[in-house]
Amino acid sequence: MLLSLAFASVALRGAFQPVNHIPLPPEKTDFYFVALGDNRPAGAGQPPTDVFKEILREVSWIHPAFVISTGDLIYGNEETLQQYKQECAWIKPLVAEIGVPFFNAPGNHEMNARPEFQAEYTKELGQMYGSFDYGGCRFIALATDTGTTTAQYTPEELTWLNQALSDKKPAFIYQHRPIYIRPVKNP
Repeated sequence: MLLSLAFASVALRGAFQPVNHIPLPPEKTDFYFVALGDNRPAGAGQPPTDVFKEILREVSWIHPAFVISTGDLIYGNEETLQQYKQECAWIKPLVAEIGVPFFNAPGNHEMNARPEFQAEYTKELGQMYGSFDYGGCRFIALATDTGTTTAQYTPEELTWLNQALSDKKPAFIYQHRPIYIRPVKNP
């Protein structure tokens, strides 16, 4: 019974969609994917970097089953909402051109504890967190920063995560910030 409730809850959120709306290829058990992240520009209002564009070109050449990204696609932070919208507009065609699904777990630069950024992110790039299944595995994107919090999960996200992990399917969890940060000791 718990298993069916977990799937019902996952289904109620809707399917976690790639930022570029490219569907997953037919399922295979032998596949590869690309993981990347933190490729934001160095400053406010700047377009995506040449290095990030090259990474995306190379992704399109190797044509993996999909890409998972750990966020910070844009600079965000202290910018105006108009600058934020422009940076989202620059990113969307770049990830569309790679020809494979691109799933993002937003980082602090996409959110910066600003509800208006979260609303725009959700409108332009999709859900804050979610999962998809491929090759007998579950891939789970978590949002460690939202429009109201930084470096933590929302209670709703934790409840959802518990349900998403309840079937014991092998899972890859990706997010922007680490789960645990080890204290640095000065020598």
